Amino acid sequence: MIELRQVSKAFSGSTRYAVDRLTLAVPGGRTCVLIGPSGCGKTTTLRMINRLIEPTSGRILVEGEDVMKVDPVGLRVNWDSPDLQTEAEKLQAKVTAAA
Repeated sequence: MIELRQVSKAFSGSTRYAVDRLTLAVPGGRTCVLIGPSGCGKTTTLRMINRLIEPTSGRILVEGEDVMKVDPVGLRVNWDSPDLQTEAEKLQAKVTAAA
């Protein structure tokens, strides 16, 4: 599940919020589509979820965990991918062999 709780983003130098107190819950395994006009905060919202940018206020939770307390790279990688697991195992074997 992805939850946004009263999430806001104001960029420096701007008098307006790009995203203003957005609350949203997307259950795991579901698809969510953000639709709106140019400049309404769709891309900013997505960038905050995976911490490409950080919210000004509010909380974003992924599987119940606050994204501000998680390694940002981990938010952007599908660790459940069998291909990624295979590559990680190969890399680990190379590192172990080199040691």
